[in-house]
Amino acid sequence: RLSPEDMPGVIDLSLNIEVLGVFFIIAMFTALASGLFPALVSSNISAGAGLRGGGDRGTTAGPQHRRARSIMMIGQIALTCVLLIGTGLLVRSFQAAQDIPLGFNPHNVLMAQIHLANKKYRDQSQADNLFAALLERARRLPGVTAAALSDSPFCLVWFHDVGEPFSVSGQPVPKPGHEPRLNLELVTPGYFNSMQIPLLEGRDFDESDKRPPDQRFQNPGIIISRGLAEAFFPGRSPIGKQIDLLASYMEAKTYTVIGVVENTRHAGLDQPSPRFTAFCPYYQHLTNYEVLVLRSTSDPYGQLPALRRTIAS
Repeated sequence: RLSPEDMPGVIDLSLNIEVLGVFFIIAMFTALASGLFPALVSSNISAGAGLRGGGDRGTTAGPQHRRARSIMMIGQIALTCVLLIGTGLLVRSFQAAQDIPLGFNPHNVLMAQIHLANKKYRDQSQADNLFAALLERARRLPGVTAAALSDSPFCLVWFHDVGEPFSVSGQPVPKPGHEPRLNLELVTPGYFNSMQIPLLEGRDFDESDKRPPDQRFQNPGIIISRGLAEAFFPGRSPIGKQIDLLASYMEAKTYTVIGVVENTRHAGLDQPSPRFTAFCPYYQHLTNYEVLVLRSTSDPYGQLPALRRTIAS
C-alpha cells in the first residue's frame, strides 16, 4: 500500500493469497513441531529422575546437550549479524542513491508522449504547426512555468548506450570502429529551463535557430554536455568549435557548438549515463512524434485534463 504509483523501475508488489496460504500452513506446522517435539522428549523422563536432579540444569544436561545449545545460539547470532549487515548496506545504498547528482530537477515535471498518427501529419509543415501551437497554448496553462518538446527525454532511455559516432574538427579522426559515441537529443527552446538543467556557457536555443524549409539543415548549432567539453576542449572554451557526425541519421553532418550544459543522468541511478551528450535544435529533425515536457508550480498531474483538452483542440 505504501509503494509509489506510476514510478518506472519500482517492482509492483501485491498480496498473493496462494502464497499467503502456503506460509500459513508452514507457520502452523512449525508451531506444532517446535512445541510437540520437546513435549515428546520430556514425556520420556520420569518425574522421580527430574526431582532427584534438584532443578540443577548443569547436572541434568550432559555435555552433548550443552554443545548443541551453544552451536544453535552461535548460529542464531551469526545469522542475525548477517541480516544486520545486509540491512545496513541497503540503507547506505539508498542514502548514496539519494545523493547522486542528476543534473536536472525532476520535481513538478510532467512528460506527455504525443504521436501524430493521422496521415495528414505526414506533411512535416502540418506537424510543425501543431507542435508550435501546442507549445504556445501549453505555456499559457494555469500553473505552468515552462514547456518544451524533446524527441528522447529521460523517460525514453533504451538506446542511451548506443549513440552516434562523432569527431571534433581540427582533432585527429578516430580509427573506424573506435569512434566516441554521442547521445543526441533534439529539443525546442526552453527545454533546459523546463528541466532546470544549468547552462554553464554560451546560449540556449532560440527562434534564430529555426531555418526556412529550404535551409533547415544548414549550419545548425549544438549544445554539448560538460563531460564532452572537458574531454575534447580541456582548459579552453568550446564555443564556436565544430563537431562532425560521421555516420548519423541526421541530415546535417556538421554542427557548431553554441553552449555547454551540466551533465545529466539519462538512465536509472544504478546504470551509467552516456559519457558524451549533446542537444540539437528540434527544427533539425523531421518527425511527427515528440514528448511534451511541462514544469508546474504544483503537482503536475493536475495539468492532465487541461493538457488533453488543449491537444484535442
